[in-house]
Amino acid sequence: MKLQENNFFSFFKVLLLFILYIVNNFAISMIFSKIGINNSILIIFIADLIFLFVSVLLYKKDLMIDFYKLKKSYNIKKLIIISIKYLVLIFCINIIISFIASFFTGDIEELNSIQNLVNESIPYLIFKSLIFSPIAETILFQKSIKSITNSKILYMLSSTLIFVLMNIVYMDFSSCFFIFDIIGYFSMALVFSYMYIKNDNIFPIMVTKFLYNIIPLIANILMGVIK
Repeated sequence: MKLQENNFFSFFKVLLLFILYIVNNFAISMIFSKIGINNSILIIFIADLIFLFVSVLLYKKDLMIDFYKLKKSYNIKKLIIISIKYLVLIFCINIIISFIASFFTGDIEELNSIQNLVNESIPYLIFKSLIFSPIAETILFQKSIKSITNSKILYMLSSTLIFVLMNIVYMDFSSCFFIFDIIGYFSMALVFSYMYIKNDNIFPIMVTKFLYNIIPLIANILMGVIK
């Protein structure tokens, strides 16, 4: 009975988190519009902040366990080396995808770019790239899904496909690059899910995402400032 209750609670947390992820922005926008606030960046920031808080709260115990295992089994040097290894793999995959894409389009376009946020708000861009994405989205797409299945293959497939499906919503299907963006998202999510299985810890993924985002973040901010 206790096992069934735990399974039910795990499914409930996952369902709650995904529902919140889908409706959060709309709900906050509706509430703010009622009080006359129409600042889109502020609305998105508050929505993301709420989701970050809820995701950490729901998986606080799991995160503490992973953090304890991290301190016990890893040092800073080992953690950085592991993260850089997978970071290089992701960048290599993206380079290959961009190279292949250039044959079909005659041009190379940056995939999974965050450049479009630079002109909106640099502070929000920093929060989204270095805090929200590494923590909240890792909990959502890796930690939560892994908590409801013991099958490694099922976890990797479901985590990867859900990540891709969630990002399809924001794609520009009029662009000839959308299929390569899908491949890029799929490859990246597959690497992250494999990392979780391999290391049995969520924090190496968070560090890798942080490093993956900070490089284009700095470049895009500098480009935005220069422009």
